[in-house]
Amino acid sequence: MSHGHTRLLFIPVSGPRGMGEYARAIAIATAAVQRWPRIEVRFALSRGAAYAAETPFQATFLPSSPTFHSREVAALIRDFKPTIVLFDNAGRTSQLRAAVAGGARTVFISSRPKQRRRAFRLRWMRLLDEHWIAYPQFIAGAPDGIERLKLLLLGRPTVRFLDAVLPQADAQLASSVMARFGVRAGEYVLVVPGGGTGHPGALAAPQVVAEAARRIALRSYPTILVGVTPQGARYAPPAEDLKLAPRLPIAMVSELVRGARLVISNGGDTMLQALACRRACVAVPIARDQAYRIKRCVRAGLVASARLDAADLERVALGMLEPDGARAPQDAHAAGLGSTAVANGIDAALAAIESLARLDEPEARRSPRLRPVPSAPGGPAARVDARAISAPRFLFLPVSGPHGMGEYARALQIAQSVAVRWPTAQIHFALSREAPYETDPAFAYTMLPSSPTFHTPEVIALIERIRPDVVVFDNAGRTAQLRAAWRIGARVIYVSARARQRRKAFRLRWMSLIDEHWFAYPELLAGPLNAVETLKLRWMGRPLLRYLDVMLPPPDPQAAAAILQRLDLSTKPYVLVVPGGGTGHPGARDAVQVFAAAAQALAARGIATVLVASANGETLALPTALHTLPRLPLIELAALMRRARLVIANGGSTLLQAIACHAPCIGVSIAKDQAKRVRQCAEAGLALAATLNSASIVSVATSLIDNESARVALAHRAGDLQLADGLGIALAAIENLLGRPIAP
Repeated sequence: MSHGHTRLLFIPVSGPRGMGEYARAIAIATAAVQRWPRIEVRFALSRGAAYAAETPFQATFLPSSPTFHSREVAALIRDFKPTIVLFDNAGRTSQLRAAVAGGARTVFISSRPKQRRRAFRLRWMRLLDEHWIAYPQFIAGAPDGIERLKLLLLGRPTVRFLDAVLPQADAQLASSVMARFGVRAGEYVLVVPGGGTGHPGALAAPQVVAEAARRIALRSYPTILVGVTPQGARYAPPAEDLKLAPRLPIAMVSELVRGARLVISNGGDTMLQALACRRACVAVPIARDQAYRIKRCVRAGLVASARLDAADLERVALGMLEPDGARAPQDAHAAGLGSTAVANGIDAALAAIESLARLDEPEARRSPRLRPVPSAPGGPAARVDARAISAPRFLFLPVSGPHGMGEYARALQIAQSVAVRWPTAQIHFALSREAPYETDPAFAYTMLPSSPTFHTPEVIALIERIRPDVVVFDNAGRTAQLRAAWRIGARVIYVSARARQRRKAFRLRWMSLIDEHWFAYPELLAGPLNAVETLKLRWMGRPLLRYLDVMLPPPDPQAAAAILQRLDLSTKPYVLVVPGGGTGHPGARDAVQVFAAAAQALAARGIATVLVASANGETLALPTALHTLPRLPLIELAALMRRARLVIANGGSTLLQAIACHAPCIGVSIAKDQAKRVRQCAEAGLALAATLNSASIVSVATSLIDNESARVALAHRAGDLQLADGLGIALAAIENLLGRPIAP
């Protein structure tokens, strides 16, 4: 496995007081480098932190904690281009947004109620991939009703409880550090006041704990005091059994914790590390947030508590150390840890990093997960300077079945354009085996019993197997399917062509999982954003919206000349009749026959007519003026549309394509969702409407054929509409999602 391009950026709270967040970040970073030696690690720290100069990793130093320096943090993210950014009790919305815009996965670690509440704000939830709660669930509390509701609505981020974080056991290091202090496992008391700095309201706490350590040592118990400052040395003068240690690397402290007979600590991370190592512990609160934490552990029978007073600390510690004391260390271990275990969360953290950075894949199959955030609803996405993906993987999941083929036709057009743009792309479709579509031999297909929407286990298995970079759902999909794509790091596109699917895509839960939402029709037909949609977009800040208008290849004179010559229509006016995909819709199963009968009637009048339809129903006797063709490639169909005297089409994508070709059109609704579309086009003066009846179609067609000025007016209004090239829009969006710069 190669992981040379993986970069981790740690942004812990840092400053002159406390070091729990920094210690946790160092433990995770060190373990990550040990597991994946080639990853790059960088920290952002306050230069006022006493430990800043000792960090073993490359660091950017700021005037104070990173939370207060958003501009510098954003610049660091742009320059370093991290794969994952881990914020530990730190960060601003703009910093998270900068990480997301740069393509990074984001992790937020909370260890206090205030930070937890921030991470459960909807604005933050949509920007976070994972939220790690830095204490066990019995201390931090399970997600409450509101938190569960928000998670249910958004489907993100992944929430994990990291009970304690400390390096894995290292026997060689343990032997070395104990030899350094002249102690043996199970025979000494370890005293760790904290980061060696006072907290507001407890500025003398390290010295108070140091004095307690001195008193315990005077009772002939070997004692190691870690992190004593020069001021603290005056309060804890050397005693024969007292060993003074400077601030130690967390790996050394962890080995001392594992070997201790008793650990005396504050109510922060060291207490939990002692519990994770199954050590007896006396805890004293030295910061406001620690009192509640200690109280929960005492109730669970995991620790003994003492006041921040040297005499009381000595009394409680001796009570646990002396044979006739109230509780022996091994009794404390048995009483508490059997029922409420505290686990080492380092493995969970590394597993999450592995999944987020996709380190479980070969590098050739990995791609950066790039997530540009729109500056405004529907506005342009943030440009991303990232490595292009030479062989991207695409999965198309269009609605498919025995009726209709608009979604598949649209997906196929995009896929074919993608294959031209990225010749080495791997393109896969999942379709219903009931669908009578012609497959493209250049693409892979997974055939399902029915439309992909109804086969979630199979779709999830397919996503996890091929691990696509981009998944395109076209009017299809379930929440679980979207979540599976999001979970493996794919970019998610949802295409809606109907009002119901549009409403689904605007559910908050879906909006958090979708990177782009494409409307399959122009704004004139699909409609602008309503007030609720606008409010949701402003609230969520995603997904990016695009109107695809119409999927149409550019004019190809050579293809046009070839098809017209084949039909002997190079100099003759003709009517083009296109009923659709050749499959019946519920309530209009004979649509193709109705169109064919109308085409036959027009040809019988001597009007040159081209019918584009697959064989469907009984064979008709063909007048000499009628030309029948099977389903055509879009480039040839578009060529016929551009030269047609009149186009008669269903109310789906074909009607929009004909209008985009500036052809006079008649729209005929053959499906429930098409009636409104045909009516809108008629009201806008872009087409005339006819009912699904051959006589009605012929009547409207002949009146239009006989009225040249009406045909010219329709063509002019179609030209004035200036429909955009949906294929170009789709390709530009995909290029941006993959991080490939768009050529000028």
